[in-house]
Amino acid sequence: MVQYRLIPEWFVVVDNQPFKIISIDTTNLLNYELNIKELITYFNMRYDWDKFPTWDIVVDRVNSNKNLFFLCEYNDEIIGWGWWRIGEVDINKSHIKFYTITNETTAWGYNLFLASSKIIKKPENSGTLWCNAMFNKLFELGITEIISDIENWQSISYKMFEENNMKKENWLLTFFENA
Repeated sequence: MVQYRLIPEWFVVVDNQPFKIISIDTTNLLNYELNIKELITYFNMRYDWDKFPTWDIVVDRVNSNKNLFFLCEYNDEIIGWGWWRIGEVDINKSHIKFYTITNETTAWGYNLFLASSKIIKKPENSGTLWCNAMFNKLFELGITEIISDIENWQSISYKMFEENNMKKENWLLTFFENA
């Protein structure tokens, strides 16, 4: 697993951004129910993972007030989502707590998804551009630190993060050194 961090000083906004980022909360969640359910179908077509997503889990996450949930729109079509955890939250991997968010200005990205190009036509380099739009939205909302981790098999995500000036870190090593 590789861990990444981004702060505003490292970030460069992409001009002519093709994506629109829509913030989802309890006031507008139901307006996007069909779009989200369609993304859930796309997600399940691509990944064989039984823990997420379902509509009920989406509703619970939005209602928890510990998550920022964004939808990605391109050409008036919802094509992806991004989940960001904020507030007082422990980040656990394989039943080991390895990072704790203790403030409202750190956001941890933990479930980022764009529908496959085989399903939805989108620009080349979409992942990098989409992350740029989400990162910009987070900074506009007052987030001062963006963190995320990537499993080794998600090699395409490394490129998306690194092209947006995220820096590699090693929280697990830090955690075990301080334990």
